[in-house]
Amino acid sequence: MIKKSVLVLICLATIPFSYCQSSTDSARQDKVFYFKEDTPNNQASFYSATTLEDVDGLSTKIKGEVSINFNDIINSLKGKIYLPTNSLKTGISKRDRDLMSDSWLDAEMFPEISFTVKKTNLVNKLEENKYKVNLTGLFFLHGITKEISLDATLIYLPESDLTKKRIPGNLLGIISQFHIMLSDFNIEHKILGKRVSDLIEIKVNMVGTDKK
Repeated sequence: MIKKSVLVLICLATIPFSYCQSSTDSARQDKVFYFKEDTPNNQASFYSATTLEDVDGLSTKIKGEVSINFNDIINSLKGKIYLPTNSLKTGISKRDRDLMSDSWLDAEMFPEISFTVKKTNLVNKLEENKYKVNLTGLFFLHGITKEISLDATLIYLPESDLTKKRIPGNLLGIISQFHIMLSDFNIEHKILGKRVSDLIEIKVNMVGTDKK
């Protein structure tokens, strides 16, 4: 499912820009992009290794807002992305219940996982309307907020005849992969009695639109 999401985003990103008549002018404006949980293929996943098997979790309920001016990404990029804690699924119902319990994520007490952009440290233009950025932000999990740094790829697509068949409005695609440590968030390293790695890999693939 994660690979499918990446392919969809790449498909959007590789639409010929000859279809986007106002790409330069449009990208220079301040824009707010809305990430909605009902947008197809928006996904956040996590991965951990255990002594007996690997554990994969997935949520398709990503929400949030990102504002940006592509003329001044360093100073303009702001936003918050979040998802309901109980939206994470591992494919095994017993494991999901354990994951949501008070001995792990405690979804009842802490119903949200989020990342809020605090600062943009670096911007590298890869090609027209495509950027690699390094962000510092606040990651909230299990009632604890930690400052983390991560890299992300931003892809801007002005609305065209091709893009609006998938999602209406000008689009912002975001791809990121980063790590957190469970111990930083006071989370026990076991699911169903199996010890998991303290290091958790997180991947995010999502597309937002400037149409509410």
